[in-house]
Amino acid sequence: MTAVFGFQLKTPIDSYQLFLYEKKNSHKDSITIGLLRPFFTSNKKTLNLGYRFRSFFNSGHTNVDNNAEIISYLNTTNYFDFYFEFYNRFLYFRFNPTNRITSQNNNKIKRLDSTSDYLNDRWGLINSHRNFLFQSSFAIHLNGVGFGLSNESMWFGPGFHSSLILSNNAPGFKHYFVGTLEQLRFKNYGLNFKFLVYENKEIDSPFFHSALAGSFTIYNNPVITFGFARSFFSKELDNLNWTISDASKLVIKPLFGSDKGHEGLFPGEPKNWEPWDQSISGYLKLYFPEDKIYTYLELGTDDSRANMVDLRAHWDHNVGYIIGMRNYEILGYEQIFYGIEYISTKNSTNTHRDGYYRGGITDPNYYTNSQYLYSTYGGRRIGAHSGSDSDDLIFLLGYTKKSLSSIISYNFERRGVSNGIKSVPEIKEEVVLSFNYNINGIRYSIYIENEKIWNYRFDASNKPRFSNVIGFSINFLAHKE
Repeated sequence: MTAVFGFQLKTPIDSYQLFLYEKKNSHKDSITIGLLRPFFTSNKKTLNLGYRFRSFFNSGHTNVDNNAEIISYLNTTNYFDFYFEFYNRFLYFRFNPTNRITSQNNNKIKRLDSTSDYLNDRWGLINSHRNFLFQSSFAIHLNGVGFGLSNESMWFGPGFHSSLILSNNAPGFKHYFVGTLEQLRFKNYGLNFKFLVYENKEIDSPFFHSALAGSFTIYNNPVITFGFARSFFSKELDNLNWTISDASKLVIKPLFGSDKGHEGLFPGEPKNWEPWDQSISGYLKLYFPEDKIYTYLELGTDDSRANMVDLRAHWDHNVGYIIGMRNYEILGYEQIFYGIEYISTKNSTNTHRDGYYRGGITDPNYYTNSQYLYSTYGGRRIGAHSGSDSDDLIFLLGYTKKSLSSIISYNFERRGVSNGIKSVPEIKEEVVLSFNYNINGIRYSIYIENEKIWNYRFDASNKPRFSNVIGFSINFLAHKE
């Protein structure tokens, strides 16, 4: 329910607000909205000042996806925050102190038993701090290219509901970054890129996370965007001193382990082996301006390959993908829009056939390394919130006219789809309805959600679990250029 104002796509931003923002700006050149968030759409001197109040009532389990620190606990959860944001040719600054009041007592982060424990509806996963500074940044830049320190949420990829590499499902984490704050344009071409690195100290054995992402756009008919993202989790080992500088260099090293010069570095292991947890993806996005349609495909893997032979033999090992489209004009009605998206991180059976065996068919797929908290931060998945060995389908329909907008969505999610260790997959159904109204610089929002989970914790004998959420927010912004 985070509002969108001014020139920046605010974060954390849920899929509903992304749709409203993208629809409003789809006729402009900056159609790469949503690929690398956060970003700017203007290099003018801008000042934003505002405050928000958000309140949730929840009848069941912890809920609300893709909203970073904004979580709905059992019973009542309230948030009040103030934000100040300044942007000019050389400086970007955002300050966002927040207060959370909840009737639910929450445990601090701790290491849990398996990848299936790190799901948004599990209890006791969210840090218990009630007063905190989040979604804040300081950066020095020249015409949109710069560096800085931030804990703003990020998003890599074309999806509106899921991302294979990095989404805003997890709380924002403090990181160093270098990259573009706005798209670089060269005639009919556009370029975005972002590099980040930070140290996760949530557990006794800290580890590093580094990532690099970029997109290249050709403005034609259709508009074509190619993009990629690469992410590494790494840490110090008994025989290897490892620093944040070492972690930073991983994202620019060769793709195959045999080309990285590991020989002798890890005693007892093949020279092409490495202990790091790599995820990499590439995507293609097309925009058809006359029909106002976006289509996209992202393909990625949560595994490293030793060499080209290994890639050819096990090309689909630990592969995930996202496919989707968004349409901002239906049968000539500009007020109506829709989106559909499907993600899969399920196991592949092809890679387990005779002659191409690698791993077990019952091994979970994606986000499975316990040393790195199963690719999580603050108890929540950094990538796709559906997690390991899962698939997730969402359909969204919306209406907007002048100051009023409304969106309804249906989401069907399965976890543990092909993992034979679990007796049955866990199934989640979710229906969300939201209303938004802008008047005199104030945005009023109502959020209603019904979520039901069958086979909770992969046990068919468990009764279905329900979460009914009603939310309300008021967002006031004073905006000046």
